[in-house]
Order: sequence, then C-alpha cells, then structure tokens
Amino acid sequence: MELLEIMKSEKEALNYLKELLNEQYQYIMKNDVFKLDEIVDRIQQSNKKIAECEVNRRRVLAGKPLKDVIETDDDLMKEYIGIKDVIREITLQKDTNELLIKQQLILTNKLLAIMNPNRDQKTYNSYGYLKK
Repeated sequence: MELLEIMKSEKEALNYLKELLNEQYQYIMKNDVFKLDEIVDRIQQSNKKIAECEVNRRRVLAGKPLKDVIETDDDLMKEYIGIKDVIREITLQKDTNELLIKQQLILTNKLLAIMNPNRDQKTYNSYGYLKK
C-alpha cells in the first residue's frame, strides 16, 4: 500500500529530525556555537524532507480525512500513532532547546550590560521619568 510506505518514510524523516534536535541540545550544553551553526542547515533539509512526505501523503489521500482512512487498517493506525509520538517528542526537544538558548542569551546580555554599562547621565523629563 502506497500510503503505508509514505507514512513509514515520514516517520523515518521525523526520527532523523529528532536525532538532529538531540544533537543540537548537546551542542547547546557544550556552548559549541560553530557546531550549532552547522546543524541549522541539516535541520532545514530534514524539514524539507518531512514536508515532501506530507505533500505525498495528501496527494494519495486526495482530500479524504486521514482518520477515516486509518480506521480501516491496523498497520496504518500503528504508523499514525508512532508518528504522533515522535512529533510529541520533537516538540518537547525543540521547546527545551529554545528555552536553553533564550536563557543563555539573557545571561549574555546581562553580562554585557555589567561589563559595559550605560554611562550617560540620567536626567528627568517634564513628566518625572528618567530619560534613557
């Protein structure tokens, strides 16, 4: 069945993306900026592969809802559940990576503010607020 093969390839592509996000997490923890920059291209390529699988799946379904099609076949149902689980794991890893990057950026900005404070003289405006 063509739909089953498409769903299997989509699951493989999603698993590869999950591996890339785990690798990205390792680079974030090691503060390896150059490796983080390199992995971005591989993540984008993986996203393109996933989008191609999605387009193929929609082409095969021809407008029919996926849930209606998978209810009739146990193999399709297993693949669908597997895909949903991988997507959930990807979302969790992506959110974790984003949070860690944001924390590191906040820390970096605070350190820069400490090292190079604003030396302008503070004055009050006509409303009683400090000018910045």
